[in-house]
Amino acid sequence: MIHQHKTGVFGWGRAMKRLAYGMIGCIAWIVAAEAADFPDQVPAAPPRYAAVAPPPAAFSWTATYAGIHGGGGWLSVGTATGWLGGGQLGFNYQFPNNFVVGLELDGSFATIGYDVSAPGIFNEKVSFSPLATARFRLGYAIDRLLPYFTIGGAYVGYSDTVTFICLGCGILNTKTTENKFGVSAGFGAEYAVVHNLSVKAEYIYSYVNGPSVFGIRTTNEIQTVRLGINVLLH
Repeated sequence: MIHQHKTGVFGWGRAMKRLAYGMIGCIAWIVAAEAADFPDQVPAAPPRYAAVAPPPAAFSWTATYAGIHGGGGWLSVGTATGWLGGGQLGFNYQFPNNFVVGLELDGSFATIGYDVSAPGIFNEKVSFSPLATARFRLGYAIDRLLPYFTIGGAYVGYSDTVTFICLGCGILNTKTTENKFGVSAGFGAEYAVVHNLSVKAEYIYSYVNGPSVFGIRTTNEIQTVRLGINVLLH
């Protein structure tokens, strides 16, 4: 009887061990199956964005500038025509609403003039040089394009040389030079090719006092068309 009791106890222990091993195996199988259903989840790296360059700064016409110009001119009355060339110096200021105000000084040497002669009696040569203006400019900036109006004062160097051929007394020369002042007005457009360089085209009308003829003061109206280039100092 004692032998049977021990055998029952040991049999029960072996059964419990087998049950425990079975439960452990079952749990291990379940865990493995669950792990297979959920792949490794590695936290995704934050998205990488390519560096975006800041937009280029808007062009501004606020600057001092200097440049050269050339073109042609003529008198409103008569056949006086000629060429001109010179330089300019100025300053522009652009407001936030894109309006631009400025001041420009320019000077030119010109070949504008005319000749009047009576063969064998006299010859008259009239020239208008140098030319200069001091003008305000008002424009509206469309990015790098600046159309504008301009108005101010004008200066013209007037020269009148007359040669008389006098029978019995030879040749007699007289020369009159005067400084003429008046007003000027016009319009034009300027375009910034690069940040510090611009080109322009403009029309300028100048009205100045002319010479006195038999005590009567005359007037001269000089019109010019110019092409120019400026260096901008922002």
